[in-house]
Amino acid sequence: MIGGFSRTLAYENPNIILESIGYDSADDIDVAAIACQELTYYNNAPLYEIRYQKAIREAKVITARKKSDKNDGVLLRKNGTYLITGGAGGLGFIFATYLAKEYQANLILVGRTTFSLSHERKIEELIKLGSHAQYIQSDVGDGESIKKLSAALQLKNIELNGVIHCAGMIDDAFIIKKTSESFDKVIAAKALLRVIRIFYLTCCLKIWK
Repeated sequence: MIGGFSRTLAYENPNIILESIGYDSADDIDVAAIACQELTYYNNAPLYEIRYQKAIREAKVITARKKSDKNDGVLLRKNGTYLITGGAGGLGFIFATYLAKEYQANLILVGRTTFSLSHERKIEELIKLGSHAQYIQSDVGDGESIKKLSAALQLKNIELNGVIHCAGMIDDAFIIKKTSESFDKVIAAKALLRVIRIFYLTCCLKIWK
């Protein structure tokens, strides 16, 4: 989380160079020496997330994954059943479209808003791609709502092959102009308590080898 914050702040103000350093507290390392080493040798490198494991320096990088016909250990199933929180939103619907097109998945899109014409059109779009799709109104931020959703899925004997948590709130502004209220609103759907509530949905997960 700190690494992501650092990257965002650096994008907003290129004059600021930030670097997050992670390490295992169980390792016998000199934290002050590591900090000085980073400031001395690496402060101009375009790397913002670093970790030390057993005194070995590792830098986080993102690489494109080549598409393969082989499974390659990807935990996605043809005709599998996936629940996507925030499924009708921008990011959630990208995942839904991909799963429908590539895996003909059975999709359960979950969101806070009531079912509308916009939701209906998105469901139709997914069906045309080969998916079975439905929309269920439920609020990830409400524990009781999640419990009811989990109970409903179990009542219908729906076994999930995966839960994708995309629910979130957008309140764009430069960090320097952010208020504590704005932070709280954006983080609410991602906060630990909300994510723990997803546990109720995992009761419906079907584990396979």
